Amino acid sequence: MNVTPEHISNFFKPSTYATTKSNKDRKERLASDLTLMCCCDLLPFSIVSNEGFQDFLMAYNIVNTVDDIRSRATLNPFHLNQLYNAYMDRLNEELKEAPYFPGSNVQKAWRLVHVMHLSRAAHGLHNLLMVDVIPKIDGLSELLDKVQTIISKLRYRENELRDAFLSSSTDSNAAMIEDILTVSELLDADISSRTELDEEDDDNTSIAL
Repeated sequence: MNVTPEHISNFFKPSTYATTKSNKDRKERLASDLTLMCCCDLLPFSIVSNEGFQDFLMAYNIVNTVDDIRSRATLNPFHLNQLYNAYMDRLNEELKEAPYFPGSNVQKAWRLVHVMHLSRAAHGLHNLLMVDVIPKIDGLSELLDKVQTIISKLRYRENELRDAFLSSSTDSNAAMIEDILTVSELLDADISSRTELDEEDDDNTSIAL
């Protein structure tokens, strides 16, 4: 692995001391590093809830208790947004120092090598919407921001919502089955009582005769 001064590992700030409840800064730094680890290796944020991972952190005195480990609700979106902003700031700084290459020069370069340049219609439509349409419609930008926020929260809580739905469905099914069994018992009892009454009526009829 080639390590450069700008390598991603520079974001990590190792600590030789375990986190404590009173050391908020160290816990926040651990949460930030866990978020970076998940992003680098495409790991789910739910890894912080895995018992083996928690035991590993405590075995090497990275944390003292499970409570010192930030939940996935904290890693995403809070620390993920912080990490994104940090990378965007670095990227913007590098872009400012990069030489300028106009898009028209790219098209000329393709023509010089006798290769047909195909413009992407989707990019043109996207730029048209973002520059000439959406900003000119009152309230649309704010509405889209709210929709995006709702979608992000729903995506993050997808597993929780699915579990809640399955749990409610299971409870509803169990309640329905219980009601069916209760009705079945009542019907059986009703049928039994009618049979006994019919037998008594037959006995009374024979005596009367």
